[in-house]
Amino acid sequence: MSDLECPYCGAENEVCHDDGFGLVEDVTHEMECHQCEKNFAFHTTIHLHFRPSRADCLNGADHKWSEWRTQYLIHRGGEGQYRYCDDCGKRETREVGV
Repeated sequence: MSDLECPYCGAENEVCHDDGFGLVEDVTHEMECHQCEKNFAFHTTIHLHFRPSRADCLNGADHKWSEWRTQYLIHRGGEGQYRYCDDCGKRETREVGV
């Protein structure tokens, strides 16, 4: 999968993002085409995608709680438990055996 087309020869080019190159918006980035070896500039635009889902608990219904899960509380030196609502993501914790 290519990221962009060279504006000179039309070759497909990939931007190596390993070090974060090309990911900053409002900056002019420079790159060399792997095909024609000409330098060109490009700009980055990041698009966000939002995926809505129903959360009836935010409208007065009961939360759909997951089972309690145990975790070690490093800051308290004991165990605690947490659960979360499958719909809205609300998290509840309780300490046990601290």
